[in-house]
Amino acid sequence: MSLYQSLAYFAAYSVTATSMGLILATMPMLTVLLAITLLRARPTAGTLAGALISFLGLAWLISTGDLAALFRQGMGKGGFMMLMASLSYALYCVLVKRWQIPLPTWVSLYVQILCGTLVLVPAFLLAPSATLTNDNLPLVLFAGLFASAMAPGLWMRGLISLGAEKTAALMNLVPLFTATLAITLLGETLHLYHALGGGLILFGIALGHMSQRRVAGSSVP
Repeated sequence: MSLYQSLAYFAAYSVTATSMGLILATMPMLTVLLAITLLRARPTAGTLAGALISFLGLAWLISTGDLAALFRQGMGKGGFMMLMASLSYALYCVLVKRWQIPLPTWVSLYVQILCGTLVLVPAFLLAPSATLTNDNLPLVLFAGLFASAMAPGLWMRGLISLGAEKTAALMNLVPLFTATLAITLLGETLHLYHALGGGLILFGIALGHMSQRRVAGSSVP
């Protein structure tokens, strides 16, 4: 709860919203790869191929279409933080599945937010500029109420109502919504490397998703 939000907000200083949405699109595939290690899930060839294609798309996106530059200069700090944010959220999804916290959805979310707040209090108190003003208070309220409380709560409710498979599939709409809002509200420009990199990421996720569905369907007597 603390890592994902903090890393994403810091990444926003140096990464466009469109790129952030596309990097976040790797979260379902990262969840699958972490499940292989932590939940001992058995990967299929399609899952591994999809992961490889997705990360190729991620490399193309982060390098802005110049893979040689990525090898020469490495990943930028903002892109790395956003990737770590996506990884932390993927780890959260896997651990929620593994631990099966015996609490109702909204109670579980409340406890998680409370723990996340306690973790962040020392950093908040030590920050050089932590003053709430009329300018930043609406942003803080939006981030606290909608991005940090309402969105995770609805996500957890979706997992219960729709199941993990359909909910994860809907996660693929995040890059589309993000790019649309970024272009409309922030005036960002959609470049060719966004389209190619994002397309590879989503194609890889779809390939892994279809592979898992075929295996699940064949195992039903």
